Amino acid sequence: MLLVSEKSKELWGYTADEVMNNNQLVWDNYHQEDLAKHIESIEESAKNLNYWVDEWRYFHPQLKEYRWHRG
Repeated sequence: MLLVSEKSKELWGYTADEVMNNNQLVWDNYHQEDLAKHIESIEESAKNLNYWVDEWRYFHPQLKEYRWHRG
């Protein structure tokens, strides 16, 4: 990742530097039932140059709970 907001700690539970050095930290916390659909939605948007939107569950490692994200 090229640029990550300092709000990343609040959103993902990792600092901006941690995410920029290893974005797999974030991907590893996606709910397994949502991950394939999420990746597919990104690929579909890129392929067709469509507006991208999706919702998924993310396990926040500090809060120890799943939270809904929308992007």
